[in-house]
Amino acid sequence: MILSKRKKTRARDIARKNWERAKRQDGLSPNTRHRYACRWAQDEIIARRLEFGSNGFSSVVTSIFISLAIRFAMKLITKWLEEEFADEQR
Repeated sequence: MILSKRKKTRARDIARKNWERAKRQDGLSPNTRHRYACRWAQDEIIARRLEFGSNGFSSVVTSIFISLAIRFAMKLITKWLEEEFADEQR
């Protein structure tokens, strides 16, 4: 997932806050604290999905652009493979 610098900073802040929250829990193993911190961070990010999600229009445009780029690359690869196969047949 590609995030802007502001969103990356916000994600780090959420992770740091939840890790500190997990460290305050007494009697938990480090692995359990890690799982709790990850789960709490996921829950908070899901609750703030509008802040972390991209706007709909740009994601649609990006999806279309990526789809076209993949199709173009596949055509180039297919053409190259056909040429290589034709050269080997000669």
